[in-house]
Amino acid sequence: MNDPSFMEFLNKVKASSNLANKKQLEINNTKSLGANDGGYDEADVSIYFPYSDNFMPQNGGDYNVPITGIVPADADTDEGTGHVPFYLNDRFQYYMNVKVDDDYAYKNATHIIGVNGVDLIKPMEAPPSPVASPGVNRVYVGYGLCKEQYDRLISFTGNGGESEIKYCRLSGYLQTVDGQVTNFQDIISVNFGRREIKDQHWKYVLALWDADWASNNTEQVFAIYEEDNKNTITFNGSLGTTVTIPSTPTTPGITASGTVGFSVTRQSQDEIIRQLKISRNAYFRGSFLDQGFGFSGDFSFLPPPPTHGWPHYDAIPGAGANVGWTWPYKTF
Repeated sequence: MNDPSFMEFLNKVKASSNLANKKQLEINNTKSLGANDGGYDEADVSIYFPYSDNFMPQNGGDYNVPITGIVPADADTDEGTGHVPFYLNDRFQYYMNVKVDDDYAYKNATHIIGVNGVDLIKPMEAPPSPVASPGVNRVYVGYGLCKEQYDRLISFTGNGGESEIKYCRLSGYLQTVDGQVTNFQDIISVNFGRREIKDQHWKYVLALWDADWASNNTEQVFAIYEEDNKNTITFNGSLGTTVTIPSTPTTPGITASGTVGFSVTRQSQDEIIRQLKISRNAYFRGSFLDQGFGFSGDFSFLPPPPTHGWPHYDAIPGAGANVGWTWPYKTF
């Protein structure tokens, strides 16, 4: 069901005629809706539905209220903060904050509510952004997106059909100083079907990327490639992290900050999709911030009500790179 308080408000409002031709709603200004019994006066409230024609039934019929963003109008401006209802199992849970501008209103049903002295909506307070804890910080790939058909439709080499995307973790943590890492520590395999790719469909993954990103593992690499059965690619570079300095006849072995190289070769006939070296501080400080592609519907591990889902990395349908992901974490 919808938010009861908002539906109660809408029940006091009627369309002035056909909504397909009217953008402004009028208040039901009958005596039964007077100020003494919780009604609203026309001077108090107005509701504007921009681009309403975009959301009318294509085959005619009555207008049904869609899931809408609600924007209190408290200033003359071209953008503002709106509140979008979040549903779980078809039941209203709480509101999420979104930025509403002209482009947003064109694509998403939006009610802009002009209020004069009426406290219309009080969105629930959202918890603070998640932060890394001194305990276990378990990092996941939440959702994946692939927009490129990396494998041929027809192939006699066995490389046709689905695209086999590998999301990988590369770490030099506690390796021998000045040594070299030659394998990924974790590999998440996600097969994207041709329809999922063509439709640019976000695929649910929720697979473990790092069981615990240790506080003194200062850098790791997030790597992506598409696996084939011929040709090779090589991930090369170095990482600054906590390393092991071996013992000598006169000194015991110790751990200290140092550098470890890596050279990991995998089978692929495509170029490397992503080799992202990221510090632990950068990941956790930015894990709940917009990475340039907005926020997802991935609410994994977030206490309700979150202000938004985890951010998209690298891509969204219609923009960005060929492969994207969400990167949530959970603390213990």
